[in-house]
Amino acid sequence: MVLPKIYTSNRRAARGFSLLEVLLVLAMLGIIAGSTILFSLGSYQSTLLQSERNTIVLQLQIARSEALQNIDNQPHGVAFNPASYSGYVLFSGVSFATSDPVTHIRVSQRAGIVLATSTPSEIIFTQLSGRTNFTGKVTLLDSMRTSASTSITINYEGAIY
Repeated sequence: MVLPKIYTSNRRAARGFSLLEVLLVLAMLGIIAGSTILFSLGSYQSTLLQSERNTIVLQLQIARSEALQNIDNQPHGVAFNPASYSGYVLFSGVSFATSDPVTHIRVSQRAGIVLATSTPSEIIFTQLSGRTNFTGKVTLLDSMRTSASTSITINYEGAIY
């Protein structure tokens, strides 16, 4: 029995990939990698903004808790970007300006995150009741992305959400 010979009509197919095919595949991989990096960067910036919001909420909750517990028999509050410090400062007293610097707890502010101009310079919680001198929203803006923002709402009873 004689086996038939197998002929290939295209001898190029047996030699490998052409330069054009390799370049097209590399270009597609570059586009996919680039879009993935851009998506990851946006997600990372959103995480930073949420993290800063959580930091401020925590500082406000600590100040309110200390005021409710009547620690040092004084009101407690949070100062935002006081002249002497770029960040947030927990303090006890009727205002940041008259508070004892020994009691200050400083928390750094993340670079690229700024507070809206409508944010008060300080939020103070009254001892035993936890009520506040500020009712409204504290808005955080991402200076790297103009459309990104988040806010913290505080009602007259000092509830933070």
